[in-house]
Amino acid sequence: MKYITNYTSKKYPVGSIHATNDFGPFEIIGRTLDKKSDQFYVRFISTGFITTARTSSIVKGMVKDYFVPTVFRRGFMGVGKYTSRNHDGSTRREYKLWTGMFYRCYSNDKQHKNYRVRGVEVCEKWHNYQIFCEDIKHLRGYAAWKAGYNMALDKDINFNGTYSKESCMFISLAENSRESRIRYHSGKK
Repeated sequence: MKYITNYTSKKYPVGSIHATNDFGPFEIIGRTLDKKSDQFYVRFISTGFITTARTSSIVKGMVKDYFVPTVFRRGFMGVGKYTSRNHDGSTRREYKLWTGMFYRCYSNDKQHKNYRVRGVEVCEKWHNYQIFCEDIKHLRGYAAWKAGYNMALDKDINFNGTYSKESCMFISLAENSRESRIRYHSGKK
């Protein structure tokens, strides 16, 4: 990441602070090396994330910080190849799976009250969507889930309490239901 800091700009000098609509303020740290470009390097104040931004995005407040927690104030997209949408605009299964974990653990929904009572959490590494998408490829049952079979991401068979690479696996919905009943009747809800 190379940029210049010895340029002149009244609107976008090095050190100037600018606001965004959704991701907090950022500081201009330099201009791209291409003198014809209207892009600047910016650093977000809250996360330290550095990215480039066009002047049009700066003016509109549309510069994104991919490390700001936007999913139940914990999960964030991170930077990498994994997106929340498919090419046709539909939501990716991985993204639904990822946000579903946060919903079960951190929403106030009555249906998932036992998660909160037991202190079920998503491990800190998996707060980053990019890491989650990489890690699930290594879980038992992933190939069947990826092939479209109705599988559930289960954390309780290996370990009870945290969604993580070490504790999770994909199991059939029937197996998940059976395991859930066993835990319920044994008092381990």
